[in-house]
Amino acid sequence: MSILLRSPPELGDFPLLLCKGADSAMLDPTVCTGAENLVTAQFSESQRLARLSEGAEDGDDNEWEIAQMLGIQSHLGEFASEGLRTLVLGVRFLTDEQCEKWLEQYKSAATSIKNREHLLKEAAYAIETQIHIVGATAIEDKLQVGVPRTIATLEKAGIKLWV
Repeated sequence: MSILLRSPPELGDFPLLLCKGADSAMLDPTVCTGAENLVTAQFSESQRLARLSEGAEDGDDNEWEIAQMLGIQSHLGEFASEGLRTLVLGVRFLTDEQCEKWLEQYKSAATSIKNREHLLKEAAYAIETQIHIVGATAIEDKLQVGVPRTIATLEKAGIKLWV
């Protein structure tokens, strides 16, 4: 789930995407930055030296990103083992041009008569990439006391409820 918004003027007035989702989706290398480092973290020393000779920088940044991603995965594993429901939170900073281009794609998809659902998914996939993971949440996934009775009462009153 994502929302596209503009930061307040005092923080730069730029478009950004805030995103939350399951760790299996959010930590996918096609979605978040840094996850590809987990996949390629097993470079041998000769491969690392070859990359350096080609002008690539040393892996300090990559090592930091790998450590952060492993830390997040570790915490998520702990939370899940306690039976908690987890979500990963991310952000993508956009340029005005990227935002305008995507908004055109989304508007075209949303108003399409043919293949609307498919086009909307494509639009979501187009913007929900290069996400920077900023945190994770974990909550106990059970209803509070009295909630089932309240929901039943609302239904009897003819009130439609979406949870």
